Parts: sequence; structure tokens; C-alpha cells
Amino acid sequence: MADNSRAINRIFTRKVICDLIKNGKSDVFDYVVRRYINEPEGKSHGELVSEIYAHLGKQQRNEYYYMNTLLNKLLVGIHNVNTTTALSQIHIGHSIADFVMINGEGQVYEIKSSLDNFDRLYDQLHDYFCAFSKVSVLTSIHELEKVKKILGTFGEMGDAVGIYVLSDQDTIFSRERSRNPSEYSELLDHTNIFKLLRKAEYENILHCYS
Repeated sequence: MADNSRAINRIFTRKVICDLIKNGKSDVFDYVVRRYINEPEGKSHGELVSEIYAHLGKQQRNEYYYMNTLLNKLLVGIHNVNTTTALSQIHIGHSIADFVMINGEGQVYEIKSSLDNFDRLYDQLHDYFCAFSKVSVLTSIHELEKVKKILGTFGEMGDAVGIYVLSDQDTIFSRERSRNPSEYSELLDHTNIFKLLRKAEYENILHCYS
């Protein structure tokens, strides 16, 4: 396996976790342990995963780290797990929303860490606004000014996008650095909204109106 840092980004994928659960091993996991963990002998998978996650927080905050922090801060820290739905990697139009939180209203969060590029940001936000009226970008303090500058070129749509920052201390929603999203409904499209429904949900709607 090539010696590159991308391997650590695969540790928390479904495939690697399933391999560990079903087979007790994973080539990707073993490689990352050898590369990033000191004295791994005798440590359980849980302990090794915790150390890998800690390494991400200090050295290499990837999309998973941002998403997990957002989940803990929002779902566990602010909202009620019994009344809130959190979804990740949701297809909307031609884009994939990193994180969607539904609690009375739906909000999309697009993650832009220091490891990401911004080439498709306009298209991504445009797609999200076709299904949700509130969209935000979660970024690092190091990318904050870049995000503000890019959103400033998107006109009214960009002005509506919320901006949140994941600090070096793992805090989010700083009043000094963040802005809440504004409702923007100009692009809402019933086709895109309908495609988000699960089979049972749209069948129930069809029965109600048939």
C-alpha cells in the first residue's frame, strides 16, 4: 500500500469498520496503526481507533472529524436525539450533502476543511438550496476568510449561507466568527425534495392524495 496520508481518511469508512467487526482485521487499519500509533501491541481495536481519532484532531482534521464533531455539538449538545434526525452523505441533485440536520426544519451543512478544495462550492450550494431553505458551510479558522470571499461572489444565494467555524479547541458557533443561515427559498424544487423521501414516505403521501 502506498505510503500516503490518505489511508487514515479511510479508517472510519463503512468498509473498514465492517471488516474489523466481521473479520477482526483490515489491511487499511493495520497500515494506519503501524504508521501512526506508537507501541500498538496489546491494545484493543477500540483503544487504537481512539488514538487514531485523537491524531486526526491534532494533525489531520478530515471530513469525518468535522462531521463527528458537528454531530456531537448539535445532536448531543443542543438538540434532542428523540426529536432530531441527523443524516450524512445525502444525494441532492448532482451533489452529496455532508451533513443534514432535521429538527422542525431541515438544515444542510457543507464541510470545507483545510484538506478540501472549493471548486464546486457554488454548484453544491445551489443543489442544496433546491431541497432545503437553510444551508451553512462549516470550515476551519484557517479557511474562514477564503469562505467569506467566495460566498461574497455568489450574490443573494451566498449572502444567505451560514458560516460556522470549527476552532482549534473543537468549539463551533463562535459569535465573533460565525453567522447564522438566512432562509432562501428561491431555488426550492418539488422534484428534488420528493427524491429525498424514502419509499415508505412517498408511498404514504401518494395514498393520502389518491
